[in-house]
Amino acid sequence: MTKLGKYEILEEIGRGGFAVVYKARDTVLDRVVALKVPHPYWTADPGFAARFRQEARTAANLRHSNIVTVYDTGEAEGQLYIAMEHLPGRTLRELLEVEGALSLEQALPILEQVAEALDYAHGQGVVHRDVKPGNVIVEETTRGVQVTLLDFGLVKAMEGSTALTSQGTLLGSPEYMAPEQADPERAAEIGPATDRYALGIVAYQMLTGRVPFPGNVPATLVAHMQNAPPDPRSIRENLPPGVSQVLLKALSKLPDERYPTVKAMAEALHKAQGWPGAEGEEVQAAKHKAEPDKPAEEAGATPSTSRMGVTYQVHVMNNGWMDPVSDGDIAGTTGESRRMEAVQI
Repeated sequence: MTKLGKYEILEEIGRGGFAVVYKARDTVLDRVVALKVPHPYWTADPGFAARFRQEARTAANLRHSNIVTVYDTGEAEGQLYIAMEHLPGRTLRELLEVEGALSLEQALPILEQVAEALDYAHGQGVVHRDVKPGNVIVEETTRGVQVTLLDFGLVKAMEGSTALTSQGTLLGSPEYMAPEQADPERAAEIGPATDRYALGIVAYQMLTGRVPFPGNVPATLVAHMQNAPPDPRSIRENLPPGVSQVLLKALSKLPDERYPTVKAMAEALHKAQGWPGAEGEEVQAAKHKAEPDKPAEEAGATPSTSRMGVTYQVHVMNNGWMDPVSDGDIAGTTGESRRMEAVQI
């Protein structure tokens, strides 16, 4: 593809299960943009096209220095697209792959800016639903680090699409999913607290070097729903006890038990970084016997659950294809089976 409507395609800069992202030039305004083009199997659903445009309009109306600016959305040559500002810098995922665990001094400026973005969006009635390091751009500037959150509304646009033929459908990134996202019976509970949990996972990863429940497998989802996360200090011993307690509170299973805002979590981390006190009962109760580097299915998450009475098969989108990522299903012991796919965008 060399051109799409008024956009001249310069190069492909990203590809996932939802879309291909191009660096492109707006030939009318003569500016470089990031052009996200959904894969054809999404756009074949006429209902998806309407949802995609609506979510693009919603994202375009979010005006915040830490949220990517949406310039345009439309359709050309049978292809839907959304044009956004093209950002320098690298994703937080790329940063963590190079740096590993960050210091509090490195992590807090990033977390605070993502917190500002999410609290603003929540105040506008918008829930992200897919907060993860790959959706955070980190740019080093002369004024310090500049952080930008990407991809508001794209998970919501995919919901209900006929491209997802499974009886039960799960959208998002399993390692960062809140319990209410992982459980199809709790979909009505998805809200701002869901994003706060996901950012809690991101903070945990930034400060320990790993997520609490590794792996894009069915057992990862069960672990989010049922297992206490490992105490961060069992992975990184020099973390202040208070920081560990903040992270564990952010990952509470019940939405109402998490921090009331993302900013409140960031402020709690600030206050806790030098806290010398002993571990409280909340931290002790959250201790986990898992080996730090084991995936969720080895860390105590069982592949079977009778509570939900459903069968899961998790798929992750890779290079535009939907590939199974586990050898088996999570089999419920009662009731009918339901197939669930986890789509990473």
